[in-house]
Amino acid sequence: MFDLDAVDPQVGLMVETRVGSVDEPSRKDCRVVRIPVQEQDLPTLVTFAITGRAFGSDLADRYLEAAGLPLNVDLSLADLLAKSPYSHTRRWTVPIGVGYEELPVVCVIGDTAEDHALAMIADRLFKHGAWVPMKLLSSDLAPTVEIALHTLGDLTEDHDRPVLVTSISESIATVTTIVDRINNRFEMRSAPDDRVVRIRSTLHAVQASELLDVRGHGGLADPTAFSVRRTLPVAVADGEVVTLTPLQLPLPEVAQVLGADVYWHIDVSHPGFAAPPRTAIPSKTFLPFPPSPLPDAVIRVSRDGLSYASPNMGFTFGGDPVESRLAQPQVRFPTADELFSTIAARSGARIERSDAGRRAQNALEMWGSFDAIAKDLTGVTRKILDSFLPPSGKKKGNYGIGYAIRNEGFTSLEDLVANLGLD
Repeated sequence: MFDLDAVDPQVGLMVETRVGSVDEPSRKDCRVVRIPVQEQDLPTLVTFAITGRAFGSDLADRYLEAAGLPLNVDLSLADLLAKSPYSHTRRWTVPIGVGYEELPVVCVIGDTAEDHALAMIADRLFKHGAWVPMKLLSSDLAPTVEIALHTLGDLTEDHDRPVLVTSISESIATVTTIVDRINNRFEMRSAPDDRVVRIRSTLHAVQASELLDVRGHGGLADPTAFSVRRTLPVAVADGEVVTLTPLQLPLPEVAQVLGADVYWHIDVSHPGFAAPPRTAIPSKTFLPFPPSPLPDAVIRVSRDGLSYASPNMGFTFGGDPVESRLAQPQVRFPTADELFSTIAARSGARIERSDAGRRAQNALEMWGSFDAIAKDLTGVTRKILDSFLPPSGKKKGNYGIGYAIRNEGFTSLEDLVANLGLD
């Protein structure tokens, strides 16, 4: 950890937000090494906090030395940032912006908690987000901050795209003044016509509300129904599970706010079931009945189980209530045999059970499930089964919990009562 106790709190928050720290409960099993931050480290750390780029060799060497690592080991920025607050915000982000225009780099200027929060949101939704307190722009670190803001343009592949600079607490006029000052500092004039040539991307001041019109990546989660639990009657036969009633789900807030034409995806999971993420498995595999030419839903395998889109794929009309236009399918969870047979069939192949597979299938038919097998092969039941196993080399006679006759184990009810402590 960086020891930031002697650093200005806002600078410390900039660094901690980018690099993260280990929370107290997680420290008990760790050897915590505190790397003291010196005055000469601040320009390096401020640049690192804004750009996310690896810090200089001197600080890296002290980091490695404090951790007891050889100095020739590369300091992995990815490892360093793996548990940072920024990386936590990205954890559940779904990058749906692939194939669209490149995402922007955004910097938020301001001293309030809202400014800091907006920077974290921008880092999640766009290419990169950074936060800069206002007072740094008038401190001794101002030249470092301005250079760091200028080099944010290097993070974009399209150098003609400006870095967006915004604020919640400061006016657009203040942000524009700051942006113009930095842009002018890095102008280059070319002779003889004295034209102004920008070096890298130009900073561009925008109001925070304008970010709503910028395409980003990410997914919306409903605050009141992020994960919905439903108990449904099911039919279970030969390992296959089929819901007997359609899935009834609440209308999410996003539909109430953005209108009835918005659509979303529903992920359905069943404990212990995971389908291979293969496009070779057709939608009808997960529907309990042969689907009609226009089924209510087309179901596919997703990261979180089975998934389908909210609009009903059958006949619905725009004038109908929103609820009646939503897909409410019954869902089927097929056996592993069927799933792998379907995948194999697409390549003209078939599956056969191995010897171990046949033995496992026989056991499943006897017990009903792997959970039942595991339950019966542990605890008291396991001790009872073990009582029928004579020790190695015991051909005859008493062995404490049973009696060996011609190397076969036998036991009695009295032995079980006495040796297992059962009544």
